[in-house]
Amino acid sequence: MASYLRRLRCCFLLDFAMLSMVVMAGIDGCTKHRKPLTCDNSAVTDYLLAVRSESSLVYCSKSLTDIKILQQQQKSLLCGGSLLIKSNLDNRRILSIPVTYTVYRVNQNIDANVSQFEFAYPDKIKVERWTAELNNLSKQLGDYQLSPNGAIYVLKESEQQTLYFNGQPIVPEISNTRVQIEKSYVIESNAVFLIGTYTGGSIDSDTRNNLLIQLVGNGGYKVTRPFAYQSIIQNNNESLVIKGVTPGRPYAESDDFPIYIYRKSSLEILRDIKPDSYYISKFANLTPQDIIIQSKHEQCFDTDNNMLSLSHTCSYGSKYCFEFGAIKESKKPDHDLDHDRYYKILDKSCN
Repeated sequence: MASYLRRLRCCFLLDFAMLSMVVMAGIDGCTKHRKPLTCDNSAVTDYLLAVRSESSLVYCSKSLTDIKILQQQQKSLLCGGSLLIKSNLDNRRILSIPVTYTVYRVNQNIDANVSQFEFAYPDKIKVERWTAELNNLSKQLGDYQLSPNGAIYVLKESEQQTLYFNGQPIVPEISNTRVQIEKSYVIESNAVFLIGTYTGGSIDSDTRNNLLIQLVGNGGYKVTRPFAYQSIIQNNNESLVIKGVTPGRPYAESDDFPIYIYRKSSLEILRDIKPDSYYISKFANLTPQDIIIQSKHEQCFDTDNNMLSLSHTCSYGSKYCFEFGAIKESKKPDHDLDHDRYYKILDKSCN
């Protein structure tokens, strides 16, 4: 039995090899009093449930529940209960198996000893499989940050990565093909983490999605709404000033971006972006030729196919198509062949 169980190794090792110890009963003054044997002596259970780890992170916790006396003899107790093995990375993963162990008196004085756990054969298989599953889970650990309020970290499962706090997924769920803990701050004595979630392999203004999480007492947290940013400046440990990005507006002016302030666990807008109506009015006087010339100058014209480049680098042509949408309802000059030719190129590219 013991040799078999010693082979069940994981980062937190259920070490079932002859778990034994000596439990000292209380001493009243100079007289030794023999304490009655019990199954739930704290020193016994603490020893049986000791968690060993080969790293500084402990990935599981164990507990004994439903402890009861199965058989009582003069010098020993046969005890039973349920051994719970819970993943600290994902608290929803819990294995419960029935166990027995014996507490017996070593001599006539005050010493006691504990025998090893005993398992039914089907439960051995469960432990082996559970050990393998938790080992695999620990290998999927991504970014990890420890704070006075607990641990915040990323678990990578299948094609998705999910943000967890103290064994539970953050709610609402923060999950994507890529999740990172990008930076940590201390704001008004609270731990605040900048989280980035991304779709696909590239990270740019079109795929970036950020949020801030503040950890609070008793295992709680507060999550901001999503945003994208260019830079973040911390202001005297009281707030964060964030120069934002507005994805999907490649036609916007270079200085047209939102500015946020994060304080008291809330993200507020200091300066908003200009509305699309501003740009529709701005582009209304362009001609189709102006737009084609601009796209060629910015290397976003596909000469082989005589149309706008629809590449990711050129924002799939959305900038020029927005400009085209601002002018295409305007009246075109009569008998202007160049106008018609450029108009057809834009119409083919954008529709």
